[in-house]
Amino acid sequence: MAPGLARGIVVGALLVFAACSSDASHGFGSDGTSSDAGGDVSSGTGDGGGSSSSGGSSGGSSGGFDSGSDATGPTDSQAGCSVTIAVVDYFTSAGVTGASATVDGAAAGSGAALCLHVAAGLHPVSIAASGYATDNGAIQMPGGATNRTVRLFPVGTSLAGWVALVNSDRQANGAPPVQLDNGLTIAAWDHAVDMGVQGYYAHFDPHGFAPTTRSLLLGSMVMGSENIDADQPSYSAAESVFMAEKSMLPNQSPADCAASSSLAGHYCNIVFAAHNWVGLGLASVPGSPWGTYYDQEFGDLYGYYDTTVLPPEPALGASASLQMLPAAGQSFVDDYVGTMQAPTPISIATLNADMTCASMCPAGDQWFPGNEMTVGGSTPTPFMPPLSQSQMVFAGLATNAMPYVGAAAWAGFWPGGTVLPDSYGASSATYLVP
Repeated sequence: MAPGLARGIVVGALLVFAACSSDASHGFGSDGTSSDAGGDVSSGTGDGGGSSSSGGSSGGSSGGFDSGSDATGPTDSQAGCSVTIAVVDYFTSAGVTGASATVDGAAAGSGAALCLHVAAGLHPVSIAASGYATDNGAIQMPGGATNRTVRLFPVGTSLAGWVALVNSDRQANGAPPVQLDNGLTIAAWDHAVDMGVQGYYAHFDPHGFAPTTRSLLLGSMVMGSENIDADQPSYSAAESVFMAEKSMLPNQSPADCAASSSLAGHYCNIVFAAHNWVGLGLASVPGSPWGTYYDQEFGDLYGYYDTTVLPPEPALGASASLQMLPAAGQSFVDDYVGTMQAPTPISIATLNADMTCASMCPAGDQWFPGNEMTVGGSTPTPFMPPLSQSQMVFAGLATNAMPYVGAAAWAGFWPGGTVLPDSYGASSATYLVP
């Protein structure tokens, strides 16, 4: 740590307020929504330094469902299953024997090797186990993978305590509790580790991905609304820095966030009532510029789709029919597609000088797509992503929910892509804070 630097040297938040409506305003930056990408609440700044080389392995989805064969495989007794799912620990790959699954909200099986029987159509799936984040997914039949692996992120004392603290802060500010989502937690963990390993501190990563894109490519069904901090002695200290921004609001009230979120982005992100899931990353990286890195990824999941229908980087010219449906209790508004230029790598020096990519990053590296087009009419329409050119392609489903980033569920793809956000898996276990 550089001498004389205050704790909590820099804090950043991604915050986008957008109300879904039938006039096709879904929270993309070009739609006139307000985006607060953070602010420096520090008493000092520093040079993050570090290496520009990647510390993680590119390729493969580290969150949600992985399609294809796996080492555990289906047993003979599973031969009649519609879908088999191996549930393993994110770090050790050991089977999680205490896992249980629900399909369409009903109990559907338990154990580390799940045998699920589903009819044709799209079905929401939840996989939970004591001591792990909950995996939210879906099965599309036909079209989705029939043999999958779910890697559940373990929840130690620190993560459990941080979730409880977040919910205490939300309750004190009139917001309902959130639960720990597996896909968002993996996205938060990978980014926290990546910042430490590569020596940067920013919302974007060296590949040019923003948190909104990164969470989707790592297997989540929602865009992450991100808070980050570093060099704090504990998660409670980081949370206190975020929550202290409440004093910057005109009336020190969550109601101020609708018009004044730019004054208190991190606080407003934490207490936004529509958030129903969160991912938390807490990584201690020895030898890194700031030591310990904290990442919160809030999500608004009110719809679902099968993340195995298309890989994050489908081949150019590939085709698939992707179905997205509202969650129980939600009303369909519309579904739409947006595109964005493929990401351009960003140097470590640039990330440390411009953590929100406000002015110094490549012009094509954006938080959101710059255009959108409604796909269907009065009911959800199967989505045929335009995969003929190398660009970021997004699908969104709008319901009556009022999320930050404009949709009840998101899908993101990079046709012909050559690199995914860095994912660390077993190699990063040494950075875990108990």
